[in-house]
Amino acid sequence: MLEDKLLKELFDNYNTINHYILHKYNNDYDNLTVLDHLMFQYTSNSISLISELLLWKGIHSSIEFAFTVRFLIEIMSVMNYALEKEDEEATELIKIFYFINEYIIYKRYPILEKIKTFNLDEMNLNNNNARFIFKECKNMSNSELNKFIKSSKIPWSDNDYNYEKLISKLDDNYLTFYKILSIFIHPNYLGVYEDIIVKSFSKEIVDNFVSKCLLFGTKFFDKYKGISIEYEDTYEYYSKELISINNPLSVGYQGRKQLNLIAKEYTKILNKNYQFDSSIKFVFAEYGFFIQQAFMDIAMGYSEIFKSKIKPIFEMLAINNYLNNQMRDKEKYEFSRNMVHNYTLYSYYNSIGDYDKANEMYEKGFENAKSFISDITREEFESRFKSVVKAIDPNLSINNLVHSFINDVCDMEYDQDAELKKASFNMLYDESQMLSHGNGYSLEANQGAFADVNITLVACEKLFLYFVKNLCEKLRIFKVEESKGLNGFIYDMEHKFIKRYGKSSDEILVLKLILERFAVKIE
Repeated sequence: MLEDKLLKELFDNYNTINHYILHKYNNDYDNLTVLDHLMFQYTSNSISLISELLLWKGIHSSIEFAFTVRFLIEIMSVMNYALEKEDEEATELIKIFYFINEYIIYKRYPILEKIKTFNLDEMNLNNNNARFIFKECKNMSNSELNKFIKSSKIPWSDNDYNYEKLISKLDDNYLTFYKILSIFIHPNYLGVYEDIIVKSFSKEIVDNFVSKCLLFGTKFFDKYKGISIEYEDTYEYYSKELISINNPLSVGYQGRKQLNLIAKEYTKILNKNYQFDSSIKFVFAEYGFFIQQAFMDIAMGYSEIFKSKIKPIFEMLAINNYLNNQMRDKEKYEFSRNMVHNYTLYSYYNSIGDYDKANEMYEKGFENAKSFISDITREEFESRFKSVVKAIDPNLSINNLVHSFINDVCDMEYDQDAELKKASFNMLYDESQMLSHGNGYSLEANQGAFADVNITLVACEKLFLYFVKNLCEKLRIFKVEESKGLNGFIYDMEHKFIKRYGKSSDEILVLKLILERFAVKIE
């Protein structure tokens, strides 16, 4: 891994460029280039990762870490192409395509128009103009444009490259690494990730990939040579002023610490006393990692990065909540859990080119499906074994799974704002999807993301608390020992914490606070 001194230098250089581009966006918009849009997004994510490496010394097995590294690989490939394609047409297309995607999202939520202070009529006008210009530039029909919008192609590329084609142009097996990271940040069987990373890549190899990702931006320094802007946000400023024990930022670190402790104790107790899938512990740990870095991103002002990272967290909570809901039917629960496990490993072996192992997992998936759906044909199985959620239920998609989860959470609020919360939380997820790719849209979305920090934090907390409360309720159903049940589980966990940390320790107080918020009574 890069030495701390170099990481700090990169932090300061990237931060200067990032501030310069944001200043240019606010004061000299017409002269923004396609590289400015991409470099803004690259530097924001690099700064987030550098702060993580300096403060937490890297977290190679977290979704948040994997998401950022995967994103950097994606935008690196696009920036490489931008060196060849920095012209006025490309710059125009990256700007106007944002208007198209923006309207697609916002028109779904007219209920929020006045509250969020956006104007759908104005957005529709921008969208129509953008579509007209794009079709003219690309010589497309309306139906061809609609098809293009749904694809993952780069709007301003001559050959309509997608991300994987551009990543394949990078060296050192970036595409394989990218595919493995992609498996982890989408719904998957979290319990296998650590084994996958350990088996596939040593810490040295991961560190090498990360180092190259962070150094990549230095090749563009000449493009920003001589820029200057007054600001005090150097790494030393952040480390002295923001990262202190009395700062709210410490809440993120303490929150992650407590969630990790709960995850460890939770797993020990469940493994000992209950026939339950212990991989659920990763949900607690992953949410802890996410909260820790979220507070850092917010404290440094990179709210658009925070918003982009909620996508994998919402999806993780949604699929695990779906699995927990199957506990009433043990056979269905086992089937669903096994299908997620089978598909995760199937995808992994495919990504590294081990097709024999991939075929083995495919056959295990088929046998698992036949055990639950006796008349399923191979053709029917093949049609559904194309994504982790369709492997469980062919009528599911990641999108409708998350939106359904969000709606369930909001329906439990029992207040007059439930519909507004549904629209707000669902729109946050849609926006996060748009911001989670190397498309250069972060610059356009920065202002809106900054204004949405509070509602985004509220959404994350409510979804997580609902997930845990629902899990506790399902454990009552799933319990093996009637005499112990959930209260026994809570008692065991509290006893373990008291024994390790003391009855009046911060750890046991936080544990009680969290469990009380989950509506679980502790005597």
